Amino acid sequence: MLLDVYTIMRICFADNSSTLDAARDLVRAHLELHLVEPETIQRVVDTLPSPYDPPTGALWVAFDDHHPLGCAAFQTIAPDTAELKRVFVRPEA
Repeated sequence: MLLDVYTIMRICFADNSSTLDAARDLVRAHLELHLVEPETIQRVVDTLPSPYDPPTGALWVAFDDHHPLGCAAFQTIAPDTAELKRVFVRPEA
C-alpha cells in the first residue's frame, strides 16, 4: 500500500548553534546506544564539530520538519579517501 502522505526530509550542515546542538544530541544518543562510557561520550560531544570541520570533513543533520532524525559525518583520512562516521538515525524515526 502506498502512503498518500509524503515526508520531506531536510539535510543541513551542522554549522550553527541550532544544528550543532541537534548533532550533539544525536551523537550522544548514538554513543549511549553502544554503551560507551559517559566520560568518553562527553568528550566527543564537547569537541564537535571537530574532527569533522571543513575543508577536510563535514557534519550533517537530517530533519523531519524541525525534529532532528539522524546525523552523519565524514573526515578525510588520505588525499583520496574519506571515512564516513557517526552515522545514526533515531530508532523511532
